[in-house]
Amino acid sequence: MSLEEFAALPDEPGKQELSGGELVKMAPVYFLHSRVQHTIRDSLRDYLLGRDLGEALLETSFVLVDDPPTVRIPDIAFVDKKRLANAPAEAFLKGAPDIAIEVVSPSESASELELKVRQYLAGGSRAVATVFPRTRTMWVYGPGSEARRLEGDAALTFPDILGEWSLPLGDIFPASAE
Repeated sequence: MSLEEFAALPDEPGKQELSGGELVKMAPVYFLHSRVQHTIRDSLRDYLLGRDLGEALLETSFVLVDDPPTVRIPDIAFVDKKRLANAPAEAFLKGAPDIAIEVVSPSESASELELKVRQYLAGGSRAVATVFPRTRTMWVYGPGSEARRLEGDAALTFPDILGEWSLPLGDIFPASAE
C-alpha cells in the first residue's frame, strides 16, 4: 500500500498503521491503556509548559520510511520544537519522534512490539519506551545502548532529552492495575 492510499483510508475504530507497505490494524484500547497513556502525556505536557523544548503528542502519525512506506502512531510522542516549526498541519510528520512511548495492549505480540521499537530507532528516535500496565513495568531503549527495565520505585526519565522531567512508576500505574 502506498502512503497516499494509506492516507485516504476511512476512519475506523482502532489504530491503523503501515509497516513496510503493509496495513496493520490494531484493536481498540481498554480503559487502563487510555488511563496510563493520558497520565504520561499529561505529566510531559505540564512539564513542557513554559519550557521552550517541544510538544507531547497523543497518537500522531509519523512517516518513518518512505519506500516502502512505514507509518507508526505512538501512543505518546515528544517532538523537539525545531522539528515542529516546519511541521505541516494537514500531513503526517516526517521522521520518527524524538521520544516514542508505546503502551502495550494485551493483543500485541512480542514480535510486533520489537519491530516497532526497531523501526522507531532506525527512523531517528532518541528514545523508545514500552509500557506494560498489567505487570507495572517498562523498558526504555536508545540507539546503540542496552535496554533498561523499570519497575517498583523507579521513575521514567529521559535526562538527555527532557532534562529533569521524571515520572515515578507509582504515579503511572493505578493500584487497580495489579
